[in-house]
Amino acid sequence: MQGVLHIFTLSYPYSIGKEDSFISNELFYLSKKIDKIIVYPTLVEGEKAVLPENCEVNTNYAYLLKNYNNKNFIYRITYGFFSLFFWKEFLKNIKTYNSFVNLTGLLILSGALKKSVRWLNKLN
Repeated sequence: MQGVLHIFTLSYPYSIGKEDSFISNELFYLSKKIDKIIVYPTLVEGEKAVLPENCEVNTNYAYLLKNYNNKNFIYRITYGFFSLFFWKEFLKNIKTYNSFVNLTGLLILSGALKKSVRWLNKLN
């Protein structure tokens, strides 16, 4: 056995999503091959599934996203505007973002991605 596996999920091991139908079986199999498994759900609601002994749940990422999503609209758009991902995606597919809805969606996603990358860098 060796290493640490980081798994990002929508809600697993919490019962709000439908992921547990396949992740549970895989997790128990992987737990025999890997030293440690860390699950990062983005939603923390419902009952928590039973996990292998060497598996832990880190809910910090879920709370980071929840905090970001609770910020006002202008903050999230501005944060995304100053993201390198936004500009790369926008310039590469400029015709796709010809509507306000598409453009604001990209800005908000870019901001969340920027927050996520910063958070991940702090883990190391």
